[in-house]
Amino acid sequence: MKFRTELRLKKSNISISYSDRILMLGSCFAENVGKKLLEIKYPTTVNPLGIIYHPLPLHTSIINAIDGKHMNQEDLNINIDGQYTAWNIHSRLSTLDLQKTLSQMNQGINTLKTSISNATHIFLTYGTAYYYNHKDHGPVANCHKFPSNNFEKRLSTPSELITSFEHVLSSIKMVNPTIKVHLTVSPVRHIKDGIVENNRSKAHLITAVHDICDRHENCQYLPSYELLLDDLRDYRYYKDDMVHPTAKAIDYIWSKIIDHLLNHAEATLRSDILKLVRAASHRPFNSGSEQHKSFLTSQISLVDKILASHPNLDFSEEMKIFKK
Repeated sequence: MKFRTELRLKKSNISISYSDRILMLGSCFAENVGKKLLEIKYPTTVNPLGIIYHPLPLHTSIINAIDGKHMNQEDLNINIDGQYTAWNIHSRLSTLDLQKTLSQMNQGINTLKTSISNATHIFLTYGTAYYYNHKDHGPVANCHKFPSNNFEKRLSTPSELITSFEHVLSSIKMVNPTIKVHLTVSPVRHIKDGIVENNRSKAHLITAVHDICDRHENCQYLPSYELLLDDLRDYRYYKDDMVHPTAKAIDYIWSKIIDHLLNHAEATLRSDILKLVRAASHRPFNSGSEQHKSFLTSQISLVDKILASHPNLDFSEEMKIFKK
């Protein structure tokens, strides 16, 4: 007897290897998957400008980065907490110091620009079709605690999202014509908008991304939303807020991504790397024992072996621990 319907994903014809470079942009779910990729040493850049949920401000940030538009003092606002903020940049890059904020934001813009040019794969994870339109600045990624009467809440139509994507893809292709695009809709529920409204919002996103992927080669949909909402389909896979997926749910979706996207020929390599990462976090009972010294030597040898065939991977932090 079956009590759930498993979503079985076919092996993608676009696979990811350790020789690739990955850029993850969008919602907090992009960060969850990005952390998984970074843990096993895939060359990955995750949200250099912080979390952005709606496609329009995300696309604007990408285009501005490609065009080399940096932040100046006149681009910033001071919010109620005294922080310097920018409409399309997450508050984690904001500080109480003007120069520090500009430095962090412009560093993020530089990282984004370089990553777009160098990436072999870009993941865009959209969270919601609702956005806040500032009366002077248009769609914004974050209201940064400014008065609500400065904004109008709007719902993007699928056609509006498709048009925006075509614009940003054209800009990306100008600097990186061979990049492969992965689109996904975040399974995180935006129920502050309302349950009915959240479903309508997700429907607009899903309609748009499927239309986009039908139009373009080297563009595919990753069904993260369906894996949580239709496959797992149980509140025990949500955190206490009933909005965000639990670690177990993320692990399940991640296992599906591994089978669907990651190069099967590198399965042993991924396993060895994960063992190394976990070995580096291990705290021994007796660090001076011969047994532990032998263990550290074996880990260093394994790192050297991997770097011999994959010199682009970074084990500097692990080597510090193993050699200490």
